[in-house]
Amino acid sequence: MNPLVDIIIPTYDRAEKLVSCIKSIYDSDYPYWKITVLNDHSKLYGPGLIRQYLPNVTADAVLFLSDDMVIDRQCLSYLVNCLVKNFPDLDGTVAFNQYNLPIPEPWMIAFIGSKFLKRFPKNQCLCPEYYGFFSDTELQEYAISVKRFRVCLNARVVHHHPCFEPAQIDNTHTRFRSIWGYDCAIRKKRQSKKLLWGKDFKILYPNALKIYAKTRKMPDGLEPALSALHSLIKSVKPFICPIPTKEVTPKTLPEHIPFNNGYWKLHK
Repeated sequence: MNPLVDIIIPTYDRAEKLVSCIKSIYDSDYPYWKITVLNDHSKLYGPGLIRQYLPNVTADAVLFLSDDMVIDRQCLSYLVNCLVKNFPDLDGTVAFNQYNLPIPEPWMIAFIGSKFLKRFPKNQCLCPEYYGFFSDTELQEYAISVKRFRVCLNARVVHHHPCFEPAQIDNTHTRFRSIWGYDCAIRKKRQSKKLLWGKDFKILYPNALKIYAKTRKMPDGLEPALSALHSLIKSVKPFICPIPTKEVTPKTLPEHIPFNNGYWKLHK
């Protein structure tokens, strides 16, 4: 089975990084793919652009990439093999390994089978209540809850994340970070209501994104959540996780693993 993969790449104002990303796909050893580049000229940010495009997906699987990512030559092959092996009907998801990031669990859900997409109205697997952050988090939590999630450590991606590579900070990152507070508030509120996109399709603030985009003002009811989150952020270093004391490699861990929040602790 050779599934056709639609590789979706949102981008904004960094052609050089985009070229590197696309070149790594062309160098891949897996030949059955198409690339869809979404130019973020309308301030929708990455997930917003993807949500607009998802109803048009006809491929067997989709892969979400950021334009500051570079995939290894065998990454696509490993992702496809993992998906087909674990979910032959393509009703599943796979996370790749951002192996250059010094964090305990550097995987990211990004590879989605077509049947799994159909679980969502119009293929909308990314919760539309978020601007840019946490929509993939809820997707992963839902996939785990229905036992449709795997991690493929051999599917390796270099992610030039500015929190770990300060030299990579650019206007695109700065622009994207401006929506962090809004999405944090939404996340906290949705968690308090025990909402999970996929399990349910409830939106707490239907017009919140439009209001925030125009005024940069939080909708009523979100300010307390945001204030509480700011206190939490001040007590930790955002996005910085403890560096593992052991290197995670395919030799030390199985190639395809079910996700478990305690996995790293069990194998450290």
